[in-house]
Amino acid sequence: MANLGKEGTKAAEGIIADIAREEFETTGKKVGEDAARAAGKDAGEDAAKTADRAGLNFTPKDREKIFEENLDRNGGKHQCDYCGQDVYRRKSVKGVQGRPNDAQIDHEIPRSRGGHGSQENAHVTCRRCNRFKSTKTLEEMDDELREYL
Repeated sequence: MANLGKEGTKAAEGIIADIAREEFETTGKKVGEDAARAAGKDAGEDAAKTADRAGLNFTPKDREKIFEENLDRNGGKHQCDYCGQDVYRRKSVKGVQGRPNDAQIDHEIPRSRGGHGSQENAHVTCRRCNRFKSTKTLEEMDDELREYL
């Protein structure tokens, strides 16, 4: 639901709550009522988290979690989620160009297209892949790469 936007998320929340309420009405059990309440609450909380971050960058706390998850997935090394090369976390220095294997965090759905700054929309990438992807979606990036192969 994170990629649906505010209106789409609200519609999905309503559908989930309606299904759960219908379940309650048809079975007459308290379970259905509890499911409706939980579905609405969970969907609302998820929507609030991503909606608050729409079009924004990642928080420092989220950045650390994203890098930690990448380390866990890759046996203690940071690797680009797109090309697989080892990447290194370095501080940026104003006026100094970064290296191709600098670790960066990319928005899977670009901010310019409504992507949000939450962990669900994040990938650790090398600088080269992040620059190449730019404001493309992953599908557009893949299509462009296939043209070269």
